[in-house]
Amino acid sequence: MPVASAVLPYTPEVNVYPWPVPLHLTATATLQAETAAGVNAIALKNPTGRPMEILEIKFGVRDTGDQQTSISTSTTSILGGLIACRLDMGSLSLTNGYIPIWSFGKATNLKEEAQLDTVVSASPITEAYAEYTWKLAHPIYVPPGAAVVPSFFHRGLLKDTMVARISYSARSLPPGPAPKKLWLPYVSCYTTKAFTVGAAIDSDTSQETDLVNPHPQPLYLQRFTGRCMIIQQSGGYLAGETGVFDTIANQSLLLKMIDSAGRPVIKDYVVFRQAFSGVTRSWEMDLGHIMDPTSHYNVQVQSNIPTGAGGAFAGLLAQGFVGCVGFRQIVGA
Repeated sequence: MPVASAVLPYTPEVNVYPWPVPLHLTATATLQAETAAGVNAIALKNPTGRPMEILEIKFGVRDTGDQQTSISTSTTSILGGLIACRLDMGSLSLTNGYIPIWSFGKATNLKEEAQLDTVVSASPITEAYAEYTWKLAHPIYVPPGAAVVPSFFHRGLLKDTMVARISYSARSLPPGPAPKKLWLPYVSCYTTKAFTVGAAIDSDTSQETDLVNPHPQPLYLQRFTGRCMIIQQSGGYLAGETGVFDTIANQSLLLKMIDSAGRPVIKDYVVFRQAFSGVTRSWEMDLGHIMDPTSHYNVQVQSNIPTGAGGAFAGLLAQGFVGCVGFRQIVGA
């Protein structure tokens, strides 16, 4: 005889459930070149007034193409490096300032980072789209009435107006006290100077304030991310991170890394795609490594960038991005 399954009690009042329920929240901001903008923070609060947990953060960018008559397929692949985001929950900073949105999570579908949509009007105008996902290693607990509030910054490397979107995949929790211990993410990033392709060998070094853990607690590392942007700002509209442009990350942009205690993380120079997978653009750690409290990483980057076949890359700029994503545990309030 089958055993009856346990059934949770149901409370008939509107919006009152004694179990977690799914929740999806979204907000957008429109950005001009070299400007910052916030979003409607109310749109990112739990509408039931209850606590919630954020499980996944999704970013989207749309390049309106308003300053150009067309956008190349390659250009779409760098939108995550053009737009940066900072995240705060009340007085708690979850990022080290503005972080390029492609430096939070691992790439899960490079095709979704490079989409085109042609709109026919008086003349053809192409809009570009890119999507990025950050699956959190631990949910972010958000108290009733609070929100994880983003602010976006348009880095201005291309002059088009950008529309940035953030979405939270979350769950609304039943009323109750906050957990005694909370997991909070912290993300930092080092962006290199722009190297001129085909010029002499050059180098750059991160600062102590770039890849940093400023907290008294250790950071349990989820990943390092590694991106390489190729861009031309004059004489045309050309840029890229994938396809032929990934030759730079595969062959000619090298890095090594030590921590602030002098321990080697990457002892000798390796190319970006050896340290960070060409498929995921990341070095996954799954919280299995620890970054010391109040410490930092020092990254040294060297460019040995040839002009490419027929000088095809000559005169372009190459810029590397190294992200550090981790979680710390604090006492709940």
